[in-house]
Amino acid sequence: MQAKLPDINHIWIRWRNYGIQCIDQRNYKGSAGAVMEMNALFTDDYRIEISTKKYEQLRANSIMIVCPKCSEQYINHETRKFDLLLPHLDSVLANQKTKVSWKCSKCKNINFLSDSKIIATEHQNPFYFKVIRDPPERHGTIDRMGWHEKWQVWFFNAMEELEHQLGRYRAEYQAQEESGEMIEEGSENAD
Repeated sequence: MQAKLPDINHIWIRWRNYGIQCIDQRNYKGSAGAVMEMNALFTDDYRIEISTKKYEQLRANSIMIVCPKCSEQYINHETRKFDLLLPHLDSVLANQKTKVSWKCSKCKNINFLSDSKIIATEHQNPFYFKVIRDPPERHGTIDRMGWHEKWQVWFFNAMEELEHQLGRYRAEYQAQEESGEMIEEGSENAD
């Protein structure tokens, strides 16, 4: 296992430098390939998932809705919303026939979304999900403006997540190595 970490470091640096060089040269496929290759160096325990859907879901899970009656909190995107038909007088006063509502599963109260407190959990910055978005896709010439900047944001967010995982891997590798040395030292003293 001792030889494994230096090999990963050498290859890691090569792919990181290649990815940054590709960004400078606007070689988007090359920079995406560098991210994929760096991720492939990890074992399953450290490998990051590449999924825009899961990334957005993890971010959405941090937005909570609070029941005004019982103060129970729910994940906002998992709460079923519906249009509630308003009584005639309320409809005239609000100048609308319906209002977006939701039902609290704890107290069974029907709440108007507009009257409910929304809490967005702020993750400590930086925050790592162990998931990154899929690489951006071009859709014709419409998104030509700002494409390079959009790609850079994706690339460097991916690099940050990868570097975090590498840091975890190094720390755990070092801890294993130190505990292995301690076992060897203890066994030498026993003889």
